[in-house]
Amino acid sequence: MCGTIIDCVAKVIIFVTNVITLIVSLLILGGMIYAMVGLNIMDMLEVFGQSDMSVIMYSMYGFLGLLLITSLLGIFGVCCKSKLLLGLYAVILMICLLGMGIVTVLWFLEGDNIMTNAEEQMGDTIFYQYEGDYSTDPISIAWNLIQYQLATCGVKGYTDYVNSEWSNGTFSSNTFDFSGGAYTAYTLPFPVSCCDGGDKIVTLSKLIAGKVNANTFANEQQWVLDCYGITDNGDGTYTQSGTATPNTDGSLNKTKDVLKASIYIVAGIAAGIVLLQLLLVWAGCRLIDSPRFGKGKVDAEEKE
Repeated sequence: MCGTIIDCVAKVIIFVTNVITLIVSLLILGGMIYAMVGLNIMDMLEVFGQSDMSVIMYSMYGFLGLLLITSLLGIFGVCCKSKLLLGLYAVILMICLLGMGIVTVLWFLEGDNIMTNAEEQMGDTIFYQYEGDYSTDPISIAWNLIQYQLATCGVKGYTDYVNSEWSNGTFSSNTFDFSGGAYTAYTLPFPVSCCDGGDKIVTLSKLIAGKVNANTFANEQQWVLDCYGITDNGDGTYTQSGTATPNTDGSLNKTKDVLKASIYIVAGIAAGIVLLQLLLVWAGCRLIDSPRFGKGKVDAEEKE
């Protein structure tokens, strides 16, 4: 009797967990496909390095595919009472556990190199490819998005924009147009997206859609003036009489701080996933070893 109850518990654990995993995996996969096709997210992620991002994205697709296959093996293994399918299910889970361990070790060994490469790539995209606050170029949108959402400026600070192609006027977007051109002589030392509080003015959806333009800041001119330390003389002219006050944090350091602050949450989630996988491996092995579970056994009992 006890063995029958344990078998039932094992079947419920495998079935429910894998149904949830299947649904979540399909939702994430759908979101990733939409992000790549509808939002052109891969071009935006080139900020962090094209080759690195390609490897990460395709790895995620591979991982989601593995999750889908594993979930289906678990579901059909229980529903069809197939020890073969459950055996494959348990083996894949153990391979996943081994893979997680390898990835963790590699991160500890190569994490600094990964961050260094990301820093160099991010600096290059600012220096050579950033086109300004109003640009619809994916790199520019990505940088503006990062700076608005993280309240940062550049990789290490606003000086990353000094002598860049943007600051040199290559893209003709390094000046701010007040009310149709009343003042455009002041060359901006950093983008408007570096100004503190910009996330309350520029919406995420508008930014991603590339709909940010001069009209976006039409009612926020004083905020822009304060950010750059510019005084409105009241006669159509402006004077730089104060000190510019951009966000002082660099994007890379801010990202590191966010990761450090959430390390215990990430560790807790990782530990939970490992424990869940171990539970599922146990449940699968339990049913495989159970003399009461299996298609052949059920058919024989029905004949009796």
